Amino acid sequence: MSKVLESLVARGRRVKNVREQREITFGLADLSTRPDIHERLVKKGGVDTLVSLLLKAQDAEAQQFAAIAIANTASTRSICSDIVNLEGVAAGLVQYVGNEQSDFIGRQYSAMALGNLLAEPDTHETIFLLGCVDALITMLKNCSARKRIGIGKACCLCHFQPCIQPQIPSNDCG
Repeated sequence: MSKVLESLVARGRRVKNVREQREITFGLADLSTRPDIHERLVKKGGVDTLVSLLLKAQDAEAQQFAAIAIANTASTRSICSDIVNLEGVAAGLVQYVGNEQSDFIGRQYSAMALGNLLAEPDTHETIFLLGCVDALITMLKNCSARKRIGIGKACCLCHFQPCIQPQIPSNDCG
């Protein structure tokens, strides 16, 4: 399994075409369903590769696989701080969530990744200083009525965090 992970990470760093982007992100997303792989995925550079593909892939499906793989990996609380401390990872997720031009499903998975990372209290300040709340509010404003419920819950959850209450305008989360 380690060889497969290393191969996908290496290929993901130099991938050019859409088919390969999709193949690599799907492979990493598949591996990310195994909690015993999460720590290795972080240490081997898999999360860095996934964020790079999330931001640069030309294919929405590849971006969705990248985002869900990050969200899956971030579900292991013991490595959330390590993930947030990787250069550009949290900022990349926040950027993708707040980008109105990004794929909406990929944005939802990226928001889920941020939510998973926020399960670890040590990550709150870093993520919120990157503009997480503004990105979620932007996403909330741009989603359909049916999809607002999930993002609204995320905003309400953020509202209860004392360290960020001043950053959330009460009329934007209603």
